[in-house]
Amino acid sequence: FAAVMSLQAIPYLDELIKEYLLFRGFSHTLNTFNHEKKSDKLRGYQADRIIDQMFHSINGYDIISLMDLWQYLDVTFFSRLDQDFHPTVRKLELSLKRYYLVFCFSTGRVDKVREFFEMYTAQLTRDPEWRAWFPLPYLKQPQADVTFEVYFTKPWIETFTLSLHNFLHSIIKSAPKPRLLNFNIGMCV
Repeated sequence: FAAVMSLQAIPYLDELIKEYLLFRGFSHTLNTFNHEKKSDKLRGYQADRIIDQMFHSINGYDIISLMDLWQYLDVTFFSRLDQDFHPTVRKLELSLKRYYLVFCFSTGRVDKVREFFEMYTAQLTRDPEWRAWFPLPYLKQPQADVTFEVYFTKPWIETFTLSLHNFLHSIIKSAPKPRLLNFNIGMCV
């Protein structure tokens, strides 16, 4: 309850910080705060909004912003997890990239599939999980190929999306919060 309450308090605390900055006359800091708030990669610590941002990047065929967001989550949350979670993070990243490729192919943007492989070939060639994926841009109907067919199915897409959502939600919920949020919990109770 306290973790959820503290996350819900973020917009309120943002307003208190803005009020304090104005009171102190820190107008440059206030402008910087407002600017950075607009580009909040953690979307107020809401897993749903982070997932929405990921799918916005996918729908816009923007692999760079998608991987930038993933890298940010990795630095902010995933790298601080116990070693036992690292295979899960790796599997989710693998599935996220595969979902991107499937989406691109399904929407007729094979050029984006090729672009992906051009950008990440050096990284992917070292990973045996990707070996079978290199022919993807040259297949006419990968959804009919035994290697790829499962990734084009609604159950795989739904399972991946739900797993990603649940994982992010759990990680964010259990992440240590700034003391300022804990202070607010004490004031609200």
